[in-house]
Amino acid sequence: MPTILKKFKEKFEHLLSPGADDKKIDFENQTVTLDDQDYLFCRAVVSSIPEMLSVERAVYNGKTPINYAVFEKQIQDVANQLVLLVRFEDRVVAYVACNYAHGEARITDIAIVPRFQRRGIATKMLKFVIAEAQKLRCRRVSLDVRQSNLQGQKFYGDLGFKKERIKHHYFSDNDENAYEYGYLLKGEK
Repeated sequence: MPTILKKFKEKFEHLLSPGADDKKIDFENQTVTLDDQDYLFCRAVVSSIPEMLSVERAVYNGKTPINYAVFEKQIQDVANQLVLLVRFEDRVVAYVACNYAHGEARITDIAIVPRFQRRGIATKMLKFVIAEAQKLRCRRVSLDVRQSNLQGQKFYGDLGFKKERIKHHYFSDNDENAYEYGYLLKGEK
């Protein structure tokens, strides 16, 4: 299909998707108390990217699987993307990036500094992402998990995500397979 027709088709499908006329990702900053600690959940801005890369280095053994340009593009696409940061004592300790398009919310990345894991931060971030998906009338929320990430698979399963399919040779850093997990929103079958 020629590129111009493909772009037209994507625009047309977007206009026909549920809620396209009133679609607006509008996240208000919120202070949330978890384990007697206050965390600020807020939308990312471009000036936050160096801190987000620092979170990635802490999570991925000094590597940054997502680069500055990708984060910048996600943050600037305020109509289709929500990049949510979690701050503790004015430091970014976690983030989640989600793309809302074609009736689906697709979580593209989630990372939490290891010493802040298991405090309920990931659960709260995902609840915000799911709530936004419901407001936008998405049918489902999806994400990919490394086949070796058994802890992540259990975590998403406990939240109601279902393993739907395997994606072979998905991760470019080591050719590892991924599982796609999906979460159907209320009213969807």
